[in-house]
Amino acid sequence: MVSLNDLADRPPVPLANGQVLKAGLIDVLHLAVTPIVLGQGENLWDDLRNIDLHYNAVSEGGENGVSHVTFTRRDPSDVGTS
Repeated sequence: MVSLNDLADRPPVPLANGQVLKAGLIDVLHLAVTPIVLGQGENLWDDLRNIDLHYNAVSEGGENGVSHVTFTRRDPSDVGTS
């Protein structure tokens, strides 16, 4: 098991391009998506084909325009089933 002290000296893990989702390193990811375009930065949604095979996604819209998306990793024995 890895402790937080063990991780303190390691560089941060980037969330760019959904790398941690594709690698299956996240059990649950909750995103609050605000409808604003800043014109630069990484696109989290690039190259996430077939992500639904490994994660269940639930999206809820708020009255303020913010969308809340929660990805929950599927049990490996459920992969390929809906």
